Amino acid sequence: MRLGGSTLRGLSISGKATIHEDGPVWDRCRDLLYEKFPQYEPDAEIVPGRTLAIEIDPTWVSRGGV
Repeated sequence: MRLGGSTLRGLSISGKATIHEDGPVWDRCRDLLYEKFPQYEPDAEIVPGRTLAIEIDPTWVSRGGV
């Protein structure tokens, strides 16, 4: 679908979620975010206790334009 000249895309996931406040999974998520978005590190630091990582074990996935 095109709206205002851009292509809309969506992803919906259902499953069991685990919330990580710190630890190796949290560290890996932070590292991946900093790798993809290096501007986060100096401007919006991702720190344990203030930022959560959510790990999803998917049981159902729906993609729209993805």
